[in-house]
Amino acid sequence: MTKAMKIWGTTAVFDGTTVGEIKTLGKGNRKREIIEVFTCDSADEAVEKISSGINEGQLTLGCIYDGEVAGTYKSLNTKFAAGTSGTLTITMKNLSTLAASAIIVEINTPGGEAKAGVAEYEVTFDISGAWTVTGHA
Repeated sequence: MTKAMKIWGTTAVFDGTTVGEIKTLGKGNRKREIIEVFTCDSADEAVEKISSGINEGQLTLGCIYDGEVAGTYKSLNTKFAAGTSGTLTITMKNLSTLAASAIIVEINTPGGEAKAGVAEYEVTFDISGAWTVTGHA
């Protein structure tokens, strides 16, 4: 039997704000930074490479717009405008979690197609530091 997970049922909390219904969860792009070194000691003119830090990249959430005056979108937009750094916690349906310090770097205005009938927006977080991953029981 597969242990594949569906995105349906995934929740997110950023700096105390529960992000509404999650429609899409982007795949983060972790990357190890590499420093290229070329010195007078490089006899064969080959560049040497050394490992630097890990950049946890960005993560984008696709969200359903709730339309409330004091709703999630307004709260996230206020945090975006203020440059708030806070904890982003993603909880999957099986209760496994991903958590990291993050800053909102982009938030779209709500929109959508008339035939779909759902207003939605995306919010992109820049991840600072390492992810903490917990499994499920």
